[in-house]
Amino acid sequence: MGGQVKTIDCRNLMPPEPLVRAMKAVEELGPEDTLVMLNDRAPMLLYPRLEERGLTHQTEQAPEGHYIITIRRAPAR
Repeated sequence: MGGQVKTIDCRNLMPPEPLVRAMKAVEELGPEDTLVMLNDRAPMLLYPRLEERGLTHQTEQAPEGHYIITIRRAPAR
């Protein structure tokens, strides 16, 4: 898998700023790029917006308590 990895740190931001920043970063994703979002909570309102745009997401909780959301374009079918 090629492409670049971009990380945005949205921890300590008040809503809706994490959502706004994530959507802006998603618009700039290339076909094989990955966006990694760090956030204080799982961004439940972000997930449907990603899916509507053909993006996949995976969320993990870090040992420190924050969330790591990995966002990619869905593979072409």
